[in-house]
Amino acid sequence: MKKIILSLGFIALTAVCANAQNKPLQTLADMPHTANGMRVELTKDGMMATEARIMKNGQLMQTVSSEDGLCTDWYEQDAQDLVHFVDINYDGHPDLFIGVGGSRTANSVLLWNPATNRFELMEDGPNWQNPVFSPQDKTVYTGGSNSAWEMFYAKSVWRGKKLVTVETLEYVTNLNDYNRVFPESRKSHAYTLKNANDKVIKRTNNRKQLPGNWQKVIGII
Repeated sequence: MKKIILSLGFIALTAVCANAQNKPLQTLADMPHTANGMRVELTKDGMMATEARIMKNGQLMQTVSSEDGLCTDWYEQDAQDLVHFVDINYDGHPDLFIGVGGSRTANSVLLWNPATNRFELMEDGPNWQNPVFSPQDKTVYTGGSNSAWEMFYAKSVWRGKKLVTVETLEYVTNLNDYNRVFPESRKSHAYTLKNANDKVIKRTNNRKQLPGNWQKVIGII
């Protein structure tokens, strides 16, 4: 379990609008690295970020640290490239996404709590790989590669303070190779869409036969 250390001065936050607020689907590339005088300083340990110092107009607001790391895959990138201000839970307040957000990476989300005026590390939720945000219907999509031939995606919605997965989509990029290597888990179709109860909604080999939202998300991720 992550050990978290939080300290906060009493500084109010105002809501920040995403750069592409009218865009139906948004990715981390659409999100700012600083907002409303706020920026984040990260401490590096190997290829991990272990501490985030959240600054407001040059003054320390809050420190968040984790022995397990706040994110992985920090190579030669500038620290600011790993920081994104995003209204992740669509409550009108900016939250923090820390990490590269790619396939097979570990990332962290810090949600702003207006009741306490501080960011809180989100312990439960998706893996936050390749996140796609849909402000119009307040959903979050995540997904990426699981193996050489498997892609796995999830659609999640907010229920209170929890992000709950409501649909999953599995995509096998090469059925012949997959079935040859994994005959015990043979797949009949390239795309398998399921609901939260693991019930199949649709199987198809044609991406254009998937619901429109999924076609757009796959095209982005």
